[in-house]
Amino acid sequence: MSWCICRSITYITCRRNKKGDKDCSILQPQDYTTTSSMEKRDSFGVRSSSTRLYSFSSTDDDTTSLKPKSAMSEGITALVLGGSGEIGKQLVRELISNASFSRILLVTRRPIEADCEKVEQKIVDFEKLDDYKEAFEGAQVGFCCLGTTRGKAGAKGFVRVDRDYVSHAAQLLKEAGCSHFNLVSSTGANKNSSFLYNKTKGEVETLVKELGFPRLTIYRPSVLLCDRQESRPLEKIAQIMLRGFDWRNKMSIGTDTVARAMVVNTLESQTSEKSEEAKTEILENADILRLGID
Repeated sequence: MSWCICRSITYITCRRNKKGDKDCSILQPQDYTTTSSMEKRDSFGVRSSSTRLYSFSSTDDDTTSLKPKSAMSEGITALVLGGSGEIGKQLVRELISNASFSRILLVTRRPIEADCEKVEQKIVDFEKLDDYKEAFEGAQVGFCCLGTTRGKAGAKGFVRVDRDYVSHAAQLLKEAGCSHFNLVSSTGANKNSSFLYNKTKGEVETLVKELGFPRLTIYRPSVLLCDRQESRPLEKIAQIMLRGFDWRNKMSIGTDTVARAMVVNTLESQTSEKSEEAKTEILENADILRLGID
């Protein structure tokens, strides 16, 4: 298992074969470094030129015109919130490379470099989500990796993003008919906690549970092992210590492992045996590791 995102990237190229069928193939890192510099690649390592970018607003009279003409009739349609984050980026890579998912909707507040015909971006204002209900339509599965930090957004901003934005987006997905919602929370989530982080994560879990999704999966990873672009000194110190001593990953986990577990669990839930289990499941760090490591 790799803990460092930049050292474990698998690049995907999407194109059509002679029959006109979509073909997403894997481009190994060494191939990526030797190909022409004139070719464009996105932040997910995807190489193509057919991403659809939609900007929704409350003034759009004909929202049907925003749908791609060549909508895929087979496969799962997945919607991702927080696709630019560390887990989110890994998740999008996993979805692109998995043939079971034919359409990936990225709901985001600003465009993300993602060039693959599977991907559609929907630009929204999270402060006015009710004006963008159509952006949440058509998804069978929803993945939420949305979040910020208290240091970056302040205490009120952190709660606004990690609780209010997440629960509001989940509500719109539920109203749009999404049958399975996947929420990334955290170890120690507890709405009665005296710590803001744990309390907020516990509160959003409760709010999402109350929506009554046909199936809800909550993931509670421990310290995430990754290389962030933004500075988080305390997290960095924890990562260094855990990489040296937590060799069994009891207190930490790679973002790539979390993303892979989310996809594996989603596909398992499509089976008749899994569908008969409890509609709400909470996966702790050990459960995520079991699913995410081959």
